[in-house]
Amino acid sequence: MDDNLTEPLDLDTLAERCNLSVSRFKHSFKEETGIPPSEYVNRKKVEKAQKLMKEHIRSVADVAYQLGFSSPAYFSTVFKQYLGYSPSDYLKRLKATQD
Repeated sequence: MDDNLTEPLDLDTLAERCNLSVSRFKHSFKEETGIPPSEYVNRKKVEKAQKLMKEHIRSVADVAYQLGFSSPAYFSTVFKQYLGYSPSDYLKRLKATQD
């Protein structure tokens, strides 16, 4: 999963790769990690977004689409949910520390 964050990761494919049903995969994944697969993927995407923005200072839209989010608005919502601030604010902080 970590190596394919930019690819669409649907539960059917992930479960099939593990030779499990979707419901068993979700249950096993949460049992193992403590969080559902979708939350795990979103958290990893937010971490990757931070790295992309730090390394390349890209636009929010570029990062959102590169990581497979359906829109920059949804990406911003997810980013803020996990970090408490928007990706735009994160970029402003990055730029301020580089000036």
